[in-house]
Amino acid sequence: MKKITIIGLGYRDSDGLSREGYKLLFESDNSDKCIICRTKKHAVAEALEDRGVSLDTLDRFYEESESFDDAYSAMGQYILSKAQTSEVLLLVSGTPSFGDVLTQTLAQAEGVTLSIVGAEGIAEHVSRVAGISLGDGYSVIPAHSFKKNRVNTHSSVCITEVDNKFLASEIKLALMEMYPEDSEILYFYGHPDTKFEKISLFDMDRQKIYDFSANFLILPLDNFAKKLYDITALCEVMRILRGRPVESDVGSLKFDEMGCSWDREQTHESIRVNMIEEAYEVVEAINNDDLDNLIEELGDMLLQVVFHSQIAQETGEFDFSDVVNGVVSKLIRRHPHVFGDTVAADADQALASWEEVKKQEKANKSLSASLLALPKELPPLTKACKVLSKAQKHGLNVEYSNDHASLKGFLESCDVDEVTAGELLFIFANAIKEKGYDPDVALLAYIDRLIENFTDKSK
Repeated sequence: MKKITIIGLGYRDSDGLSREGYKLLFESDNSDKCIICRTKKHAVAEALEDRGVSLDTLDRFYEESESFDDAYSAMGQYILSKAQTSEVLLLVSGTPSFGDVLTQTLAQAEGVTLSIVGAEGIAEHVSRVAGISLGDGYSVIPAHSFKKNRVNTHSSVCITEVDNKFLASEIKLALMEMYPEDSEILYFYGHPDTKFEKISLFDMDRQKIYDFSANFLILPLDNFAKKLYDITALCEVMRILRGRPVESDVGSLKFDEMGCSWDREQTHESIRVNMIEEAYEVVEAINNDDLDNLIEELGDMLLQVVFHSQIAQETGEFDFSDVVNGVVSKLIRRHPHVFGDTVAADADQALASWEEVKKQEKANKSLSASLLALPKELPPLTKACKVLSKAQKHGLNVEYSNDHASLKGFLESCDVDEVTAGELLFIFANAIKEKGYDPDVALLAYIDRLIENFTDKSK
């Protein structure tokens, strides 16, 4: 069993070590151990070398690897190889307990006994140096593994070890999509005596020092101080409109706690038609290739989802997170060719895979249950197509009278494009109207008879 002890060095000299870490490094006999330091550029590493301690450092891997992931993968393999023959003491700046990628890499290795000796972490360090509190929470993101979706603008964000200007520029551009460019951030630098300055986000890539000691602290924003709003802000606005207490920080946003009298009165039933109207407007924007309008109409449709979710939350039925959880779970479950072992070579196979999983999810797999589950509110022509599709999948076809069967054959033999097809449908609708019938009502009545017929045949 390989034994690796990871010791946090903190962000100062030996005074930044924990008592346990100090004893292991300066008061113990480590002659039979392999001591590896992630970077030699640390005051504790220098102090150990001054005492004649032999250190193996990993700085070379940063230069030899093409990417940060490759570097840490190579480091992990190297450390594990050393652990084959002797116990390893691995020294990392800060604390290994939180946000250290190398520690995470080794923790996933098999056959390793891993011990962690903590020290002052980056959050505690910057809080102490700047004399501030980080409030209700914070996140730590190593610069080389920075991803925009890991940033929570509601809490303090520590971005650690920004060791080059190009990296600082990339991170700045990502952050400026969420924060105003003049947002005040804190820049920490220097080792072992850390200094800090208040700078604007825009100047994040215009500093003099970028190395493992370069850390940035971005303080939290309220929902309405952001450069771009997110779904949290939309949900908060809906709560305000409904006259409900806010659930997160809204900063200086002024509002009437009574909300909007119209929004307060709405129910699922009173606004249900809005969803249909918004869906049609989304389709119209797509048909017109109007991307600006599509953005607006998709927003209006999303508003309806949030509106219904807020109404349901007030009655204890469900909330927006239940809606999101449900659809994400369904997407993963119904795409086994993406998230599982099933193979789908093309779009047809992918659709077949989706339908198979969907069918397995239903308690009753009969054609009857499938047809009866169709929404009554579907447009008649859409419902007709769905009924036909489901029946054909079960090997059933519509039986027409002789006259109507010949008409179907004639139409199938015609060279029909989309415009002509629309014209034919219009002719039929007009003819039925002149007979004194509503085409929609007539079609729905026939579909009901068809479903009843299919249901009898499938019993």
